[in-house]
Amino acid sequence: MQNLKVKVIGQGQLGQLMHTAGRKIGVEVLLQNPAEATDNIGSVLTTIESESAIESPAYAASQSDVINHRAHALIKDRLSQKELLSSLELPVPNWCEVSEASSLEALKDQLGEKYILKYRQGGYDGKGQAPSDEVRSLEPWRGKAIAEAMVPFEQEVSIIGARTHSGDIQFYRLSENYHHKGVLQFSVSRNNRPLWLQERCEHMLSRVMHELNYVGVMAMECFVVDDQVLINELSPRVHNSGHWTLDGAAPSQFEAHLRALLKLPLPAIEERGDLLMVNLLGLEYQTQWLETPGASLYWYQKALKPGRKMGHINISIKDQQQIKNSLKKLQLPPEYSAGSIWLEELLTEGVAKAHFCEAS
Repeated sequence: MQNLKVKVIGQGQLGQLMHTAGRKIGVEVLLQNPAEATDNIGSVLTTIESESAIESPAYAASQSDVINHRAHALIKDRLSQKELLSSLELPVPNWCEVSEASSLEALKDQLGEKYILKYRQGGYDGKGQAPSDEVRSLEPWRGKAIAEAMVPFEQEVSIIGARTHSGDIQFYRLSENYHHKGVLQFSVSRNNRPLWLQERCEHMLSRVMHELNYVGVMAMECFVVDDQVLINELSPRVHNSGHWTLDGAAPSQFEAHLRALLKLPLPAIEERGDLLMVNLLGLEYQTQWLETPGASLYWYQKALKPGRKMGHINISIKDQQQIKNSLKKLQLPPEYSAGSIWLEELLTEGVAKAHFCEAS
């Protein structure tokens, strides 16, 4: 039998879920502490669970074994990521580099009254970012950030593709997402999503993956404005908005990533009904979550911190009333109220307008 091993730099929930997926198909997934400056696992095909791993001592020690190193180098920096997308003539929000010569007045002239500053590296889930109305000085940002015009988007969507060594790509159906304070709160994946949007996103992500000769799973987040689709960010890894695939697709995004890396067969993805994913943000464990019909709980065993991703729940969508009953059973706190309204609109009308029309 072939010796199937993959090392993941990172020991968080994404690495743990890859470990579980690996056991299912006979792949040994070894989780590496990013802070370890020496490679105590040995030479083995290596991937990452998050962009923060790219700057870690473990990544440096394992670099000769890392697959997709070029993609990581380009995507980890928002400046080179935007330059890559622009070179491929793919649509993105209006943006510019925050250089040593930049000024607040110049950014306003170029991007308009409302824009957002983002550090070029790090700063995901709403961290390392600031809207223009909160910025009084560019000093902390000069040479370290980009600025993007706020987008009056109607929807936030994401798509995940899995590309093999031979260049074949399998796409999952897109997720329609709701963020609260820059952190994903709800994702919905359904069969009756707009097909034109699915095809547009597949085309754009395939351009990126082929350009980078990328192998494995990559996610792309987008804003939808009328019939225009703008790429917000790329993630060269498994992604939070794809957690629904654990119950709604075969193989899941975690298993597909491992299959692609190891040149294992990756047949056409089979999707199983409509799914809702609920991120459990800064919440203590509740036993009533286990009482919700049609719900699967994934708990990450983390120390509790405000806003932290403590786990997620996947719920099979049968109809609007069933989802209402499920959310009531979950007893989510008030900060989920706006997202629940968004979800009700989506399931009633087929599309939900964004309640907060700003980039996240």
